[in-house]
Amino acid sequence: MKVIHTSDWHLGKKLFRVDRIPEQEKFLQWLLETADQEEIDLICISGDIFDTPHPPIHAIETWHEFLAKVCKTPSLSIVAMGGNHDSLRFIQSSMPLLDKKRIHIAKSLQQADGIDICRIPIKGQELIVGILPYFTSHELLNWIGPIEDLEESNIETQFYRKLQGKLISEGITKDAATLLMGHHLYGKFQSAGSEQVVGLSGIDSIDPRFFSPYFQYLALGHIHRYQTVCKESPQAVYCGSPIPMRFSEKTKKKIQILEFEQARMTNRSLEIPEFRKLYQIQCDQDNWKQQIQELDDFPGDNAMTPLVEVNLTLDQPTHGLNENIRGLCEDKGLDLLLVNQIIKGSESKG
Repeated sequence: MKVIHTSDWHLGKKLFRVDRIPEQEKFLQWLLETADQEEIDLICISGDIFDTPHPPIHAIETWHEFLAKVCKTPSLSIVAMGGNHDSLRFIQSSMPLLDKKRIHIAKSLQQADGIDICRIPIKGQELIVGILPYFTSHELLNWIGPIEDLEESNIETQFYRKLQGKLISEGITKDAATLLMGHHLYGKFQSAGSEQVVGLSGIDSIDPRFFSPYFQYLALGHIHRYQTVCKESPQAVYCGSPIPMRFSEKTKKKIQILEFEQARMTNRSLEIPEFRKLYQIQCDQDNWKQQIQELDDFPGDNAMTPLVEVNLTLDQPTHGLNENIRGLCEDKGLDLLLVNQIIKGSESKG
């Protein structure tokens, strides 16, 4: 049984004025081609399918076209969950039109009574996918409740106790082929800087080690930087966003490929191609021209126009410099989105 773990697509995202849908469409095409080449049985999408609870039409169309292509591939299934950017009700609204045997949209915390359990038959075996839904403090307290009986110091204890009760009642054990999807703060992580801050009353982060008796792998979403937050018992991985959300994101983007043979699990990362170059330049009045000239020219053909952000340190504001930078970028076929003039001793934007 082979599984892809991906997350944080943020369909409909913009970088300043630039729509990211063309890059996201290229990623989804690559994802489907990779699923075919790797003979993948299941794609797990760990939240933030969309960038906003009310996504633009073209983002919705991109999602529906992706699902339609999956439905035309008999050997491929999807488990998807909402994230803090999503409206779960909106994502669930398309379920009546989908093949429920192959497309599963996770329930809310209240609907699932904690963890949503999917038992997926694959090639004569069974893969158990648990989904701990994204939830707000309000949803957490309503699920744990009654609120008047709780002290904040006791919320975490009650949270884990109720999760444990659900997992035991479902007979979940890591002696079977199991994984857990989640979209929240788990363990100690490094943010990419482009994530929306989330917080929970009484819980700083969810401890991956709590799930050790139940799941072999935690397929995490929310943090955009690829990283492993727990190396074993269970292994917990943020696979990150498939494209950089900001110019400052420099790390390679990846998906995770898992392979189960009964209760034995192996996994590896696969680097996602770079669909559009993002250049962030740190320069001053003496070297800005040289640094821009050293950038690769826009190759044309089917490539996407590179985007540029310039952080320019100056002794004092210089009239006309932004226009000169923009003109040089245009000559090289680059799209300049921002010149950030940093005046020594203070900061201003131009």
